[in-house]
Amino acid sequence: MRPIDDCDLPPTGDQTLHLLEDLAAAVKLPYLSDLRALTAYPLLLCALDGILPAQYAPADWRDALHYFAGKQAPLSATAAQIKELLVGYLSRELDRAAQPPASRH
Repeated sequence: MRPIDDCDLPPTGDQTLHLLEDLAAAVKLPYLSDLRALTAYPLLLCALDGILPAQYAPADWRDALHYFAGKQAPLSATAAQIKELLVGYLSRELDRAAQPPASRH
């Protein structure tokens, strides 16, 4: 996973108990749909770094994983496992975007 430099997002204040809404507030995006922009991923990773898995129900982590990655976590997965899947997905997408396009020779 790519290290994140200068990850000093301020606390968002009140937690809504809805992970996606809290992530949008943490990275100062007005709309949930803005979270899907690749440019938001570094800030999302910073925000996720400061969130304990137990702060949200596994269902909220599942919803976030599905929202970003379009895949479902197993119902038996813990919040920590799903958070790991989510962070892994966001990190891989950032790494993929940083790769130069393959040439067609």
